[in-house]
Amino acid sequence: MSGKLTVLEDNAPRRLDVVLRVTNACNLACEYCYVHKENTRSKETLTSQAAIRILHTLADYVGKGGRVSITLHGGEPLMAGMEFYRRIAAESRMIREAGTSVRLGMQTNATLLTAKKAEELASLGITDIGISLDGDEKINGLVRVGRHGTNPYAQIADAVRVLRARKETCAVVTVVSKANIRSLIRVYEHHKQLGFTVMQFNPRFSSSNNPGNDGLSITPEEWNEQMIELFRHCWADRERGEVSRVDPFAAFMEACLIGQGPYCDQMPTCQSRMVCVDSNGDVLPCNRFDRGDGFLYGNIFATPFDEIMRSEPRRMLLRRSERLDESCSACRHRSRCHGGCLHNAFAATGDPFRKGPFCSRPLYDVIEEHLRTKIQTTLAAMRSPDKTTKHARES
Repeated sequence: MSGKLTVLEDNAPRRLDVVLRVTNACNLACEYCYVHKENTRSKETLTSQAAIRILHTLADYVGKGGRVSITLHGGEPLMAGMEFYRRIAAESRMIREAGTSVRLGMQTNATLLTAKKAEELASLGITDIGISLDGDEKINGLVRVGRHGTNPYAQIADAVRVLRARKETCAVVTVVSKANIRSLIRVYEHHKQLGFTVMQFNPRFSSSNNPGNDGLSITPEEWNEQMIELFRHCWADRERGEVSRVDPFAAFMEACLIGQGPYCDQMPTCQSRMVCVDSNGDVLPCNRFDRGDGFLYGNIFATPFDEIMRSEPRRMLLRRSERLDESCSACRHRSRCHGGCLHNAFAATGDPFRKGPFCSRPLYDVIEEHLRTKIQTTLAAMRSPDKTTKHARES
């Protein structure tokens, strides 16, 4: 076993980031979403008894003093009903009292998130809410639609206002597609107007399980061109004192300044601390993988979790950084992006050891230059104090 794997699998308190697919059912039928168009995912909805069993298995694995961060996902997780969340929140409290940290968050389309549910979720400790939204009413309605073609924007906007009124932490996740690629500044300004201060933009691209024949996929060139324009707009906002966290920009700046960004696709391998547990108990690298992809680690109800985490597919993915595509070797950003998302690479090429299809080097070059100029300007100001400071020093 290599030294790197030994570090990842030692007996120190562990951290584990888990996407828990509560259900793969959804009340929307988004144009670019492959979940409702394919048949390899479990059709089950997780029961509260099964979820509690999963919670204890994960807590036992990280041990006392360890940390489990769980994102409740789908499909649409609120379709599981509030009683499900009451029970797992109560069990999570008992696990925390026993010495293991458990954090619960949720990624939702927000169409079922009423004021009453928002208040109860907050009381249950489920306060980190991510909302999927691709723009204003017109833009969002082009791609994020109900089962009968209805536009859910009004419901989503109402839910966001409820959360903001309660001062709850909520972020927006936006898929960048042909529907909004030429309107990203408009989308960003819309999100600010709704009250979002945390935003994540992700590209929509063609792949084997997410084909581009819907006309919504964008190219890497489009992505870099339009995201550079958006970055410059966001940077100008920050210079005026408006503070929003916009990713991937902020994440890359963190990687430049402190050596590593906060997200899974900025690690040498996300598998050092991330897994997905499907609603039937299947354990996968992340929520974007399906059991038919060939990376099934095992089933949490059938196999000891220690054994699952030592499975050959996981051990292989843990070494991704060592085996990464040679085209990344000469790039100065390699230690910051590590070739991008391994699932994107797998989906686009069938090989997780290739770099991701959306290489953002042109964007990263621009961000790096802005940071360098800002730091140089700040240092120059520190070396040239004003006259008042100079006179005080000389007196």
